[in-house]
Amino acid sequence: MILTIIYYRTGKSFMTKTAGIQLCYSLKKRLFVEKAGDMTINDSSEVHFIKCDTIMPWLGVTDGDIVNVQFPDYQNVPHYVFDKNTPGINGVDIKVTFDSCSTVLWGFDSWPGSYINVYNSNWTGVAFRIYEDAIINNVYDYTIYPSFNMPLTDRTFTLSNTYFHFWFPYVYDNAVVYIDSCRYAEGIAHNNAEIYITNTSGQIVEAQNFVSIQDKTVDLSSQPKGIYFVKIIENDKIKKTEKIIIQ
Repeated sequence: MILTIIYYRTGKSFMTKTAGIQLCYSLKKRLFVEKAGDMTINDSSEVHFIKCDTIMPWLGVTDGDIVNVQFPDYQNVPHYVFDKNTPGINGVDIKVTFDSCSTVLWGFDSWPGSYINVYNSNWTGVAFRIYEDAIINNVYDYTIYPSFNMPLTDRTFTLSNTYFHFWFPYVYDNAVVYIDSCRYAEGIAHNNAEIYITNTSGQIVEAQNFVSIQDKTVDLSSQPKGIYFVKIIENDKIKKTEKIIIQ
């Protein structure tokens, strides 16, 4: 895919659109936007952002890919290219170019078998695609990490002297993931499952029954600050229990 996204103006009139696009198939297209929005970029896609503001690109890093990068200042990006020819990057099959852009909220779409190290950066976030059992402790949004290693055995994800805005655990297949004493933006369960969220008194504050293979999200934004417990049940058995801290 080759996609060029341009923001432009004529006289005093501005053409503005917001595009949320998942790029995963062969297509050549040109869009004219101001706020390019949230995009997942995978599968040999090529994207060119020109004079765009407020971009959140989720850069796909898959099995065998190596990324060892320091991102430019997100507030003003005169020119930057993310592809296999960029120093510190090997194997990735996407190409994403930024010219005269502002507020670029750098993000990764992390898959098993990948290697990612981000250093000396103000960096937005990462979506972890998790397919095997894992235990994740003490990982917090909006934190400066002098040194950090995500405890996932099927990939490497590390930070060095980097401000980490948020992360997303996306769990697939039969994986059992225990998340304890963490703060994260969003968790998504896949396939048939029931999710119950309780407070420390045992009261159910949210219950959902997931009966399809579509992604599901549980929104706790209306709940007060505190500690909550998430139980995911499949076939009348508790598959996992997670603790969520809302601060």
